[in-house]
Amino acid sequence: MAQGFPKGSLPEGQSTHRPPLLDNVPFDYWKNRISTFLRGQDSRMWHMLTHQYHTPTKEINGIKIEKPFDEWTALERELDELNARACNTLHCALPQDDYMKISMLNSAKEIWDKLVITYEGTNEVRDAHINRLVHEYELFRMSPSESISDMYTRFMKIINTLHSLGRIYKNQDLVYKILRCLSKEWDAKVTAISEAKDLSTYPLDQLLGSLISHEQVIAQRDKLDGSSKKEKEKGKTIALQVDDNDEPSSSSSNEDSDEVAKLSRRLGSLLRKKNQRYKKSKNYKFQTKKFPTGEGIICYHCKKPGHIRGDCPDLIDSKKKEMDVERKSD
Repeated sequence: MAQGFPKGSLPEGQSTHRPPLLDNVPFDYWKNRISTFLRGQDSRMWHMLTHQYHTPTKEINGIKIEKPFDEWTALERELDELNARACNTLHCALPQDDYMKISMLNSAKEIWDKLVITYEGTNEVRDAHINRLVHEYELFRMSPSESISDMYTRFMKIINTLHSLGRIYKNQDLVYKILRCLSKEWDAKVTAISEAKDLSTYPLDQLLGSLISHEQVIAQRDKLDGSSKKEKEKGKTIALQVDDNDEPSSSSSNEDSDEVAKLSRRLGSLLRKKNQRYKKSKNYKFQTKKFPTGEGIICYHCKKPGHIRGDCPDLIDSKKKEMDVERKSD
């Protein structure tokens, strides 16, 4: 008995003697599980779901009537027992609503066909479902940043559903499809596998293992590269930090000199550009036109060209006169 559960209350999955319950699970998922369960109990029970069972009869005067039980042969009794066991297993696997739909049926095949029609529909509905899944299979691609395991899970969900509906793909087709659906980052690995393996006989499980192994190697390499990159950046940051009490090294002095030289050249270039723009301006043209000597400078004190206010002779003379007057007064 499983630990943690009271006696007589083993949940599904804790006992090999309890059939999988068709309760809030996809029918194709339950269909595969119940078929495996029936084969595990007795392989002939699954045969009863695919072949119609009829009660033994005998013919009297050209009329078929049901044979009395005491006249049954050993084989007929065995077949009846297998049919009853298969019916009982299906009854135990169904919730109440589904049980009410098949409670009047007497053969396992009739019960099975009723469930298939209920959940999968008629042949037309099933064919439409198959066509939709085939379309998904043909357009299947690996999503960006998706792991191999997640991609394979999505892929096998489509394949298993198609298998339950009777559409079966060969291993070779699945291998080719997986290799075609991988993203561009896997082109090198796909080429290596295609050249080294015979894809017509290469098992799908081995392909999955090879892809997962390669994915783990790439993840480990990226992790190491990321760590080394962080260490380099950290080293650069430490190298650029200079203590306030430390004297600058010769290399740092040379770098400072280079920076000063660059700034000087840039400042000179800016001044030249500014002078060129001034020569193109209207003010410069007006001054050069008014003063053909090319001086272009007007004193703000005497309004005469050729000098500025600080060098104006009239202003200098007036200042000297004022100073002489002050000396005489003293």
